[in-house]
Amino acid sequence: MTNWGVIGQERAVAFLQRAVAHGRIHHAYLLSGPPQVGKGTLALAFAQALNCEQVAPPCQQCRSCQRIARGVHPDVVVLGLQTDERSEQGRLRKSIGIGQVQELAAALALQPYEGRWRCVIIDGAERLSVEAANALLKTLEEPPPQVLLIVLTVDPEQLLPTIRSRCQRLDLCLVAEAVIAAELHRQGAPEETARHLARLANGRPGWALAAFRDPDQLATRSEQLTLLVEALRGDTLRRLDQAAKLATRFAASREEVYATLDLWQGWLRDVLVLAAGGVDLLWNQDWAATLQTVAATVAPAQARAGIEALRRCRRQLEANVNARLALEAALLDLPTLPTAALAS
Repeated sequence: MTNWGVIGQERAVAFLQRAVAHGRIHHAYLLSGPPQVGKGTLALAFAQALNCEQVAPPCQQCRSCQRIARGVHPDVVVLGLQTDERSEQGRLRKSIGIGQVQELAAALALQPYEGRWRCVIIDGAERLSVEAANALLKTLEEPPPQVLLIVLTVDPEQLLPTIRSRCQRLDLCLVAEAVIAAELHRQGAPEETARHLARLANGRPGWALAAFRDPDQLATRSEQLTLLVEALRGDTLRRLDQAAKLATRFAASREEVYATLDLWQGWLRDVLVLAAGGVDLLWNQDWAATLQTVAATVAPAQARAGIEALRRCRRQLEANVNARLALEAALLDLPTLPTAALAS
């Protein structure tokens, strides 16, 4: 890991390093990739590099780099659901609204206050409302000087084609398990712990680092997988009850429920892996015994149908379909096991 602080993603880092070194900065960049692979870290490091006060940016030591890292630099703004979660009426925001983008455009019209570049990071750009996306497009068409827009998304296909075409695109990929384990060990994790967390991370270094720093994250993961197992052996009423509880959690934290659905998909993916004889390829090695039991009972077609139901549910939630109805449909479409199959 270089001073950019990004685990893996060497090609993307090298590309941006060259751009900074030669002064060839595009007015807008689109960073796409799965959650927690380093998009936000890379975007902040890019902003640091452009405003760093030293000869080898980003130095991570100068006043500018440190203020950006702490989120208090006046010329570096992060815009997303997490930065303005509640609307004027007190309800949780479901999208990045036009008002946020219009305020952003007004701020971009000003000269940088302290640094050389005014940088705006739009986190979760797939959540832009239609009106907000069109307002952003106007800024992209006529960008002010010394302004950099960095658009982050897990799904670039959800963005307007005209937004994609006006950005320099960099696709970030899942990171090799060995690379994540090595970084965790460098940061103080025992080798066995580093290997375990790297395996569970499924290529997402952000998740691995968070789990190392906060052991409660592993407990939460265990609780979420226990809910899935209960759903697999539960009757209709139990599944509907779980869907209602997930819908309540969704109203408070959309990202938490998205993470749960992604985790469940990975677990059912492991069922398919075992059905194909790939025991060494499991993501959830610590659940191997339970997964073996499920793989012996659930047909691969049923597991694939469950994965598709969870994917469909996530797409519906992102499209603001009624959360309870979407979650009920997904849980009812999961495979069903006899209670005795998972009694242990």
